[in-house]
Amino acid sequence: MNVHKARMFNAKVAWNDHPSIKALASYLLTKSTGTPSAQTTLQQLIGTDALGSSQHVGLILGERFVNMPVEVIPPMYRMLADEIEWANEDVSVSAFPGFAISGPILNTDNTHQDEPYNFTHYVILSRLYRLSAADVASLNDEADAEAMSAASPKPKKKKKRKSVKSTEEEESFQPGTFSFHLEDDVIQKVSTLTLDYDFSNRQPRSEDGGESLGLEMAGRLMVVPAEKLKDLVALMAEEYPLPS
Repeated sequence: MNVHKARMFNAKVAWNDHPSIKALASYLLTKSTGTPSAQTTLQQLIGTDALGSSQHVGLILGERFVNMPVEVIPPMYRMLADEIEWANEDVSVSAFPGFAISGPILNTDNTHQDEPYNFTHYVILSRLYRLSAADVASLNDEADAEAMSAASPKPKKKKKRKSVKSTEEEESFQPGTFSFHLEDDVIQKVSTLTLDYDFSNRQPRSEDGGESLGLEMAGRLMVVPAEKLKDLVALMAEEYPLPS
């Protein structure tokens, strides 16, 4: 999993003037035009005026390999929260081997209001997927086929054949929108804004209900107030504890 820890949208080290930050902010603002409340919130956080202000907004990108279990995420968020706290306390990063703060060297005075790590909010970018009726039919057919195969007697075995549960008894897929990463369901509990948006460059989908390549993916933006980060860490640890 790659977590680009708290890259700032706006800081006194001129990240607000970086072309990549401007492009990302513009992209997200464009995606929020259909939702007035989201547009207003994002303008206040990453709009042109906001990028030029002393307000600091952190960007968190959480992606990992498909087979990486969700249980690794709570410790990573806990370490991220610890690093930010240490940075704001002017604790020497070198005193904590294995941890790294992404960004410039911090000032050593006792005024932290303008420090680049004194965030007011975090913008978390993730993904979601949508299941259409055609997707659900295909997935349920695959699940039924796997269930039938698993229930078939193996050769040279005299064990009693297990009965196959009916479709009604099996947990089937349903159409809808779902988080690509399980932890996003927890993040939404403390977020003040969740915005789902279509990617500008996405795989074309069949309009007539025919087969399309893969699942329909889209983007998800979540805004978490800085004071809620520790609450988020606790909720994640409770929801996805490490195996004992």
